Amino acid sequence: MRTFDAFMHNKVVLYARDLATYAGPLIADGIPLMLRSSVDADGADVLHLGLQVEGVVFELVGAAGDMPGVDAPAWSADECPAAHALPFTLAYLSDLVGLADDADDDFALYANEPLLAVTLGVTQHGVTSAGAAARYEHAAVLTGASHNVTHDSATCVVVDMGWDSQPGVAIRFVDNLAAPSGSRSLADYDAYVRRDHEAFLYEDGEQNPDGWDRYLDQHLGIWYSGGEASCQARASALRVLLADVPYAERQQPDAHLFYAGYDGPFALEYQFEHCDADRADAPAECGCTGNNNEDTWYNLTGDTCWAMGDDWCE
Repeated sequence: MRTFDAFMHNKVVLYARDLATYAGPLIADGIPLMLRSSVDADGADVLHLGLQVEGVVFELVGAAGDMPGVDAPAWSADECPAAHALPFTLAYLSDLVGLADDADDDFALYANEPLLAVTLGVTQHGVTSAGAAARYEHAAVLTGASHNVTHDSATCVVVDMGWDSQPGVAIRFVDNLAAPSGSRSLADYDAYVRRDHEAFLYEDGEQNPDGWDRYLDQHLGIWYSGGEASCQARASALRVLLADVPYAERQQPDAHLFYAGYDGPFALEYQFEHCDADRADAPAECGCTGNNNEDTWYNLTGDTCWAMGDDWCE
C-alpha cells in the first residue's frame, strides 16, 4: 500500500467519529495501510487510512486530531487530491452519526460506534462520455439522483452522483490519467468491459437480458417500493431508456430486477418490489451458473438453486 495507482480509486470510504477506535488496532498490528491527509471545506484536518482487500480499497476517514502521532502526507498531484476530498465536512458527518444515535434505541449497546458510508469510488475512463451521461440521466429520471462534475483538469476528472434522500453518501466516478495503471490504460479497462457486455448481453446483435457478465455484479442496487401501477409505469419507462444499453433482467420472489451495464465497470441495479415489469417469465438469479440464470441450472440439474440451501454451488 505504499504506491498509489489509478485503480485505487475503486474504494469504499467510511467515516468514524472516533477514528482511533478503528484505526488504532490496524496500525498496532502492522496492517499495510496507505496514510494520507486532506482538509475539508471547513478547514478541518482529515486523516485517511486505506486498507486494500481483494483489489478494493476500504478507507477509514476521520478527524486527524483523533490520532496525533500518525504521519500522513497530503494526497499528491498524480493521486488527484480532488478525488479523495470528502464531499461533506467532518462536522456534518459527525452530526449524521449523532442523528443515528438519537433514532436508534440500541445505539449505545454497540461495542463501537457504527461506521458511516460516505463515498463509493469507481475508476473509469470517460466519466463524462455519452455512455456515462446515460447513467446519470437514467438515475435522475428514475430515482431523482443528481450529479456534478466536481473537478475537471487535463489529467483528472471527478463526477459525484447522489440523492437528497440519502444525505452524506456520494457515488464518485474518477478518471485519473496521471496515476499509473500498469501496462493497460483506463481506456483499455473500459473497452474490455464493453466487449464483455457485447459478448454476453447480446445475441445475434440483439439485446439478451437473460445473459450475464461479471461486471454486472459490480453494481449499486436502487429499490423502488411504490404501488403496482406506478411500479409498472417506471419499469416500462426503464425499458425505453435501456434500448441502447446492455442489461440483464431477473425475476425474484421479492422484486423484479434490471442490471444496466453503462459505460465503464460499474452497473446500476433497478429493483421493483411490487410488479413483474410485464415479464413474469424472466429467469431467477442463480450464482451456480456463469450466466446467473436459474433456467440454465434447471436444464443442467433438474433442480432449483434454492434447493441447494446453505451449500449453494459448493
